[in-house]
Amino acid sequence: MTSVNVQFADETDNAAIVSYFLSAPTQLDGDTRVLGAVLTTDPRWEAYYDAQPTSVQKYLPNPG
Repeated sequence: MTSVNVQFADETDNAAIVSYFLSAPTQLDGDTRVLGAVLTTDPRWEAYYDAQPTSVQKYLPNPG
């Protein structure tokens, strides 16, 4: 089980993941309420992962 740094579509509890960051952003300009971390077991991470092309998936942590 791994934690990944992400950006959510909005501030709601079940917002979709729209971006992945290899590390936590260090220069934060603007609204940071949509940034956070999820476990790779989170269904939203699996949905984000599955939506990426295979060429991108090989660089992302596997769901689960």
